[in-house]
Amino acid sequence: MKKAALIFALCGLVALLWASAVKTPHHAYRLTVSVETPQGVKSGTSVVHVFMDTRKGLLPNTGGGTAIWGDAIVLDLGDGKNVVALLAPDDIALKAFGRAGRSLMPDEVKSLTGEVVLNRVLVPTVVTFPDLNDPAGATIVYGVRWRDTPPQGVAPDYIDDFRAVLGVGYGFRSATIELVPGGIWPLNLVGLTGLPVTRGVEKRIPFLASHREQLYRQSSQLGRYVPMLGHFVR
Repeated sequence: MKKAALIFALCGLVALLWASAVKTPHHAYRLTVSVETPQGVKSGTSVVHVFMDTRKGLLPNTGGGTAIWGDAIVLDLGDGKNVVALLAPDDIALKAFGRAGRSLMPDEVKSLTGEVVLNRVLVPTVVTFPDLNDPAGATIVYGVRWRDTPPQGVAPDYIDDFRAVLGVGYGFRSATIELVPGGIWPLNLVGLTGLPVTRGVEKRIPFLASHREQLYRQSSQLGRYVPMLGHFVR
C-alpha cells in the first residue's frame, strides 16, 4: 500500500515538473462594466483567466493555442431589463496594456499590475435579452462592427443603441480591465492558486443549460455571440 502511494506521488511530482517546464504564459484580469440607468450607475465584474500555449507542434503551423476560463458579466438593470457584456477576445489584456499602439507579448503581461480604462474598440460587445429564457431575442446595444474600406483595409462602425432599445436614461458609462494574481500554472487550472475565475452564468441566464449545444452549432449572428457568455476548458 505504501509502495503504491509512493509511486503515485512520484508520478504526480514528475507530471507537475513536466507541466511547469512547458512554456504556457498565463494571466488573469478583472473586467468591470458600468452602465447608466434612470436609478443610477450599475456595475458588474468578472474575473477571467487566459492560458496561452506557445509550444510548437512537430509539424509546421501546428501546436499552441489559447484557452479562456470565465463568464460574461450579467447586469440586472431593474424593471425587467438586463445587459450582458460578453467575454472579451483572448488578447484584450495584451492590447489594453500595450504601449504606443503595440500589443504586448504573452510573456510580458503577467509581470504587469494596475488598471486601465478600455478604449472604445476594446470594450466587449454588450447585448440585452428581453427574456433570459429565450436566446432568440438577443439584441446588441453596444459594440463594434468592422467594415471593409478598400484599399485601406477595415474601419469600425460603432454601435450604441442603449437608448433606442432600453429607453431614455440608459447608456454605456465605462469599462475597465485590471490585472489580478493569476496563480501558479498548472495549479491555477484547478483553482488552487490565483484569484478564482467568475462562475455561475448559467444560473443568471437559464437558457444556457438547455440551448448551449444548439447555440454553438448556429451560424447566425446570435450563434456567434451567445457562446461568448461562458468559455470553459473541457
